[in-house]
Amino acid sequence: MNVILTCAFPQPGYELPHQALEAAGLSAARCARGQDLAPAALLDSIVDSHRIERDSASIQQLVPGKRWQELATDLFRENVETGPWGWVESRLIYLLDFWHAFEPQIGFVLAYNPPAAVVGEVLRGQQVTEADVAGVLAAWCAFNAELLRFYYSNRQRCLLVNASSVRHAPEALVGLVVRAFGVDLTIPAAGSSSLPARAADARLLEYLAQELLQDRDDARALYEEFESTADMPLALLPSPSSPWNDYAAILAASAAQLRTQSDRTDALETERASLATGCRVLEQEIETLTHAHAEQAGAAAQRQVQLEALDKTLNEQRQRASALSARIRELECEVESQRQARVEHAKLAAERQTQVEALNAARAELEQQRSALVTRRCELERDIETLLRERDEQSRVIAECHRQLATAQSASTPATLELAETKAQYMGLLEENELLLLQLHQVEEELERYYLENRALLDGTRNLPPAPLAASELVPAEILYDLRQEIDGENWYYAEHDGRWAGPEMRSTLRVPALPPGHYRLELCAVDAMEPEILFGMSMSLNDVPIAIAVPDDNRYPKLVQADFTVAETDVAPVWQFAFTFSKLVSPAERGSDDQRHLAIRLASLCLRVADETAPWSKTSPPLPWWAIWKRRR
Repeated sequence: MNVILTCAFPQPGYELPHQALEAAGLSAARCARGQDLAPAALLDSIVDSHRIERDSASIQQLVPGKRWQELATDLFRENVETGPWGWVESRLIYLLDFWHAFEPQIGFVLAYNPPAAVVGEVLRGQQVTEADVAGVLAAWCAFNAELLRFYYSNRQRCLLVNASSVRHAPEALVGLVVRAFGVDLTIPAAGSSSLPARAADARLLEYLAQELLQDRDDARALYEEFESTADMPLALLPSPSSPWNDYAAILAASAAQLRTQSDRTDALETERASLATGCRVLEQEIETLTHAHAEQAGAAAQRQVQLEALDKTLNEQRQRASALSARIRELECEVESQRQARVEHAKLAAERQTQVEALNAARAELEQQRSALVTRRCELERDIETLLRERDEQSRVIAECHRQLATAQSASTPATLELAETKAQYMGLLEENELLLLQLHQVEEELERYYLENRALLDGTRNLPPAPLAASELVPAEILYDLRQEIDGENWYYAEHDGRWAGPEMRSTLRVPALPPGHYRLELCAVDAMEPEILFGMSMSLNDVPIAIAVPDDNRYPKLVQADFTVAETDVAPVWQFAFTFSKLVSPAERGSDDQRHLAIRLASLCLRVADETAPWSKTSPPLPWWAIWKRRR
């Protein structure tokens, strides 16, 4: 057993067994990584969560929930490689059954003290009543009765020791623990104890408390049962010294302290007389200095009056100089602003003239293109009418062939040659009809394209300026890329039902078609991460330009990671490449899984939205022409 838990009633000195084991090489428990929660704090949290008061006389075993069990697992995982370790805690009495079932490698050291020693500590430095003594004994009996119950049920993993015997012979306790639990500890030499000494009056207080316990048969019987059952009782040690010897030692120590204080008082009296003489000398010097100070104060007052007059004159001159400087700066600013305004007006006039000329040329060119498109549209409409007539004619011929074939079959005459010719003609007509339908669909698609181009040109003519944005009207206001489908990027695993894992490298990329310049909002739907720090520490860039992202600080998934960015006119590129850089990767195999992959986060989708509501492409697209609707319905 590599874990030793010590439990004792919370009276002064109950930590002695654990201190003796620590001196022999038992390591102190370390806090769980990332939790900053010591074992004592963990026990307090569990007991407080069950609303049990610290001074409650009722002892019941608690059953911690899943959250506390996970914290206990983290605590043991952090200390598993430290060798023998453990801790001492009185509130462990509520969780003895829990720790016994939690880990088979735990050994328990159950310590107890005589009831008179506990009551003696209560008597120290205060007035107590019979009710106080009864309350202390009731808590002691309830605590130790539960301790004895657990010992009887689990003797193979428990040691019952008298805490007072540990003070006299710590090497006996260490040897007993080594033999019982097989722990690798160093047994100290006899008489080399480093435990704190017991208070000089502790034995005397215990002797006085015996008088208060004459009628407490329940406490005396429980203590006698402890002594008869314990693995290390107090009866095995030599009898302690008489309480009168302890009392004499206290008197001797008090006398020595009084003599020391008397010597100190004489020394202080001598020092006080010396200080009184020095004080009288200092008073005479202070009186002399006071007269000199009064004379210097009169001269300083005269000089102060002169300085105030000079300061007043100087302040007036400074104010006049500041006013003149401010006026000069105002005039300089006005001259500079007027000069800049004239330059700006000249530049603006030249730019306006250039824009007017460019718009006139663009308008003339658009009118020519519009005329050509109208002519082409008329030609396509005529072609459509011709194709429709041919299709109707072919349909009529096919119907006539069907009628002739039916007539021939009903007549039941042997006209095999004529029937074959009719069938061949029928198949030829079907192929020709399919070809005509294909041509008709092609003409419809071309007409639809020309219609959209014509509509774009007309809208561009009406909305000038700005002309450069007219070509972007067909761009949607929101584009969603589903990572469960095929994607263009590197460092991604295969698609799963709700997303795709990034890995096995530290940097993943995703390429999408470029959008026009403007303001955009990026939204990433992260459905999972191997560790929260990976998502919070992720950095992102667009075409090698860093983008600031915002990650929600809660612990729920999926998370919506957002980022706002702007694409300038000079940043135009045919493809946008988003790069995700992670701080670390984690393999599920490290946590007991068969999955050998190295993973970071799992993304479900990437959504791009237009953040500028005034952009032309964020408006509703124009209605489709009638032939496009007809084609979709077919």
